[in-house]
Amino acid sequence: MSKSNCRQIGYAYSQEYIKLADLLPSNVGRASLVDDLIRSHGLLALCDDIISPSFASKDQLTAYHDSKFISYVLKGEDTVFSDSDESDRGSRGSAHSTLSNKDAEERLRERFGLEFDCPEFEGLDKYVQAISGATIACARYLTAQKVNSDKQRVAINWLGGRHHAAKDKCSGFCYVNDIVLGILELRKTFEKVMYIDLDLHHGDGVETAFAYSNKVLNLSVHRYDKGFFPGSGNSKFCGKGRGQNYTINLGLKAGLCDTSLQRILRDVIRPAYERYQPDAVVLQCGADGLARDPLKEWNLSIRGLGSVILDIIDFGKPTLVLGGGGYNHADTARLCCLVLGDLGIEMHR
Repeated sequence: MSKSNCRQIGYAYSQEYIKLADLLPSNVGRASLVDDLIRSHGLLALCDDIISPSFASKDQLTAYHDSKFISYVLKGEDTVFSDSDESDRGSRGSAHSTLSNKDAEERLRERFGLEFDCPEFEGLDKYVQAISGATIACARYLTAQKVNSDKQRVAINWLGGRHHAAKDKCSGFCYVNDIVLGILELRKTFEKVMYIDLDLHHGDGVETAFAYSNKVLNLSVHRYDKGFFPGSGNSKFCGKGRGQNYTINLGLKAGLCDTSLQRILRDVIRPAYERYQPDAVVLQCGADGLARDPLKEWNLSIRGLGSVILDIIDFGKPTLVLGGGGYNHADTARLCCLVLGDLGIEMHR
């Protein structure tokens, strides 16, 4: 039986979802470019299932994130503060806001990381709900494999993979950590989950969330150097408490090439997978390590990175595939298209 017959591919998609993802300040319009290329090759129609993204509820978002942070980001609800937060009280959007209220608003934006690389933008609330809702929907698609386990399920959300967001703070173009929310959803069904992060930057938000857990093996391949964002990901850190030795950081220098990444897959990623024997895999496929990315730190080709992504999917476990960084929008779209096209789905050429 061919690999395409052994897989069932679900793809998170709706036109409304694409429009909301296009709003992300760091990647304005990237979602539409990815979508246009995928549809121009007829790949959307070849997926087994279209996963309809839904808006994550506040309860779903606070399964990990701080409730005050989420209330502030959603804006539709008043942020509730304790007495100790009295100095942060302020009228959101009031035409009669006093100077002190404006100062309080500024303090809140700073407190929740809504500045610098994560500025507020029109539609932020819906964007956060859509990105999270799509990843949660993909996770639920995978848990349904328990009912029909004759095929490997793969769920793809190219617009997710926001790995920097903390429990109560935005960071690094990431306003919400949909990856953590997706893993928590998978953990309702699967005992052990392996998280693999191929983004140029360290997956610090996901690592922090599961640093004390032995139920999530966290493996991040990233650029690491003094002054390089986010500054974490030292190879010496391997988790804490029960999570000791369940975090693997591969902090690398500039210039990573296809051959070296394949060697990492062979000598580190695959052996870690075989030792841990997870029930499901979550894969973050940031494209900012591609050679033509504006950051110009790594030297990966689209085919080289894509082949490693496909090899990890070939491990055969239920796999949640997510996007991430990538600031050459055309190359990011090409990577997404290549992976989807090579997943064993028959393409019309």
